[in-house]
Amino acid sequence: MKSFLTKFWRHVSSTFNHYGWLSLVIVPILALVNWSYFSVVNAEKATLESQQVSLANEKINIIDFIISNALTNTYTDMQVMSDADEMQFYLENPEEVNLDGVEQLFYRITNNKPQFSSVEFLNLDGDQLILLSRINQELTIIPTAELSSRSEESYFDHIGTITDKKLYIVPLYMETEIINNITVTKPITTLIVSVFDNEGVKSGYIVLDYDANYLLSVFETYVSGESEFVELGVINQNSVWGITAGFNEALGLGDTVDNEFYDNLEIYGDSIIRSFVNLSGISNIEVYNSDNFYEIFAVVDFDQVFKEYGGFAVRNPFLIYFVNALSFIIIYIFGWLLKSKGDDRILLNANMYLSDKNNDGVLITNEKGEITYTNEAFEDIYGYKLDKIKGQKPSKVLGNLNFGIKGAVMKSKQVFSKNVWNINNKGIYVLKHLRIKPETNSNGNIKHFLAIYSSPQVEVESLAFASNFDAIETYKLFAKAFENEELKVNKSAVMVIRTFNEKNRKLFTSLTKNSGSPYAFADFL
Repeated sequence: MKSFLTKFWRHVSSTFNHYGWLSLVIVPILALVNWSYFSVVNAEKATLESQQVSLANEKINIIDFIISNALTNTYTDMQVMSDADEMQFYLENPEEVNLDGVEQLFYRITNNKPQFSSVEFLNLDGDQLILLSRINQELTIIPTAELSSRSEESYFDHIGTITDKKLYIVPLYMETEIINNITVTKPITTLIVSVFDNEGVKSGYIVLDYDANYLLSVFETYVSGESEFVELGVINQNSVWGITAGFNEALGLGDTVDNEFYDNLEIYGDSIIRSFVNLSGISNIEVYNSDNFYEIFAVVDFDQVFKEYGGFAVRNPFLIYFVNALSFIIIYIFGWLLKSKGDDRILLNANMYLSDKNNDGVLITNEKGEITYTNEAFEDIYGYKLDKIKGQKPSKVLGNLNFGIKGAVMKSKQVFSKNVWNINNKGIYVLKHLRIKPETNSNGNIKHFLAIYSSPQVEVESLAFASNFDAIETYKLFAKAFENEELKVNKSAVMVIRTFNEKNRKLFTSLTKNSGSPYAFADFL
């Protein structure tokens, strides 16, 4: 593996050194690839985020409507109690018998409102004049002897400022009661309105405890089955009231929040959708402590959204590494191909140039052994024009009598050198010394074969003085051309004629019987 990586890196370095411009091109190409990739991924993420934010806002608007509507209806019921004739008659005639009418009024309004946990009527000193409470789900009128004072309640110090047509809301708190010997804890929010007589004089307070479970249960009705990636909760005066089970965990909260939580909200980024309940729907409402009385939070788990609904690239962020690696490999292969083509072209052009200056016959093939080039000397020797034999195998054209040459060259990648017989275009056997040289690229792969046909390396004149072995081998070489011919003993002859270039003429001396004068070889022929 190590040697493979070393070799691969050597090829990469060679390619980029040869084509230095690739080093400059690869940076903007990879930058463009990454920009395109992240543009597509971010666009898809933005679409998914927008869908989930819209869904979360829809849920928040529903919760806002439920809380506002519940408070509005409750405030309306309390105003009915405050302005009813029974109440005004009692305020004008504050006698015990007249209080019974107010008590019956409270019972009629409260009895069919199970979310009303209790309702009471206080005088200006905080003493209970009427108390109706749900005990074991039954609305019960508490006897006068069991009534007490509310002057010690924390809210009593603030309600003195409540003017006409105003509502005071106490933050949510937990109330514990025993039902059928079972301790039950439920969230309660207390609503208070002032009672005025017909003369506009404040005469007392109506205090109503609202069971917040009815709000939370309604939330679950609206959001159940649709909150796979959204956790919902209400924060009321720093107390956390989760609507969905995973809300507190999603925000890392306990039962309460502090200022540090609000300071660090930005760390959640766009995953939190936050809204305040619109209490302005209740006319002339006065909310305890601040306008931000009920805050609704929706926490969206975008990572899960992407995994569930995202495309392949969104669901597999590691894909960018593969894309970059693939881009690099493609650029490298492109550069390598250019380099190989360039090397091949340079090599081929060099061989062709040298071949044209050579008196020996030269033939060049591609890596498949198909003819791609021949020089003029080759055409003169064998009589074949390049355009007639281009693309063919030399053995098919020249009738090579020595087989297995290409296989030997391919296997060893060494220069092949041997005397061979070939047949020219007129069917005449031609003996030549053939050298085949494989040309390889920078990777060591054969791209061309260079074949040179020169004079056979046989010293005919010395055959008479050669060893028996050398002579036999040479005669066998000559006889190779006549394997399929019928030769008869004492009736067949072979003439070996050597021709010489006129520029370097050699004389063949022959003494005749008559004159003994020398003749030039050409004249002798």
